[in-house]
Formats: sequence, structure tokens, C-alpha cells
Amino acid sequence: MNSIEALIQAYQPTCLQEEQDKKQLLAYCHLFDNLLTRENTIAHFSSSGFIVNRERTKTLFIHHKIYNTWCWTGGHVDGNPDFCEVALKEAQEETGLTDLELLSREITSLDIIPVIGHLKKGKWVSAHQHLSVAYVIVADEEEPLIQNKVETNGIKWVPFEQIAEMSGEAEMIPIYKKLLAFTDK
Repeated sequence: MNSIEALIQAYQPTCLQEEQDKKQLLAYCHLFDNLLTRENTIAHFSSSGFIVNRERTKTLFIHHKIYNTWCWTGGHVDGNPDFCEVALKEAQEETGLTDLELLSREITSLDIIPVIGHLKKGKWVSAHQHLSVAYVIVADEEEPLIQNKVETNGIKWVPFEQIAEMSGEAEMIPIYKKLLAFTDK
């Protein structure tokens, strides 16, 4: 068993959806040896950070250019098996924050997220699945934000109670709810 498979195997699902997604992720681990890279055009790993302020009353959302919606930070792992490192790197790249800390090194949410086909840098990216490993990241709300203008149209702190109305992706709301529940622990 490789380290990624062992990491997924050790994860304790929090709901029926995660139980099923965990089974599917483990099946993918047996079917493919390139899930850490975009070379796998069917499915590949991504790692995201649900950034919350120290008071745990707000999350930091970016306005994603490709998806045209307010959402969490994150991205492809591009060969890096350290999902925590990827989540922190993506959070920093997309927000400019440098004082970031994981609430826990344990996976916070495990999901298979469908990605619709889209143009990226003038090339068509066919529909595929993101094998999402997510973490809660704590940040100082007072630290200056620096928008990544290549990837985002904006960045802002959003009160927890406004997440559903800010997100343009209904399928992401259950994931955000799982992450919010984790912040209460």
C-alpha cells in the first residue's frame, strides 16, 4: 500500500457521502498510478484550505476566475504527496497571507468533486474529477490580503452565516458545512 492509499485508508469518514467517496478513492488508487498529476485526465488529487479567522466567525473566500464564484482556496497537488503543504501553499498564493496554520494535520474533508469542462489558458480541459483532500487553516483577519489577479477576481472575509448565499456552487455547501462543523471541535 502506498502512502497516499494509507492516508485515505486511515481517514475516518464523517458521513455517508464520505464513506462512499473513500471507497471510490481507494478504488482509484488501485486503478491508477498517476493520481497526483493532471496527466490523469479522468481524476486527480487536489488539496484545499478552508481558511477561518482566529475567532472562527468568518472564512476567507476568493472569487475564482474559471468557476466564476466565491469559494475556498486550493489547487492541484502536481505530484506533491504532502496534501497539507499543498493546501497551505495554495492558500498563500491565492490570498497573500503568510501567517497561516493548520487547525489540524488530519484531513478535514474528503470529497470527489466533479469538474465541468472549461477553457484554461486557451486550452480545453475536459470534464474530470477532483479527488479533494481538505484542511481547515487559521489566519489573522487583520493581515493584509494580496489578490492573485491571475487566478482570482477578488478576495474577502465572509461571515459563516453568509457562505451559502456567497457560493455560486450549491454542491459545495455540504462540504463547507462539514468544514464548519470541524471548526467547532
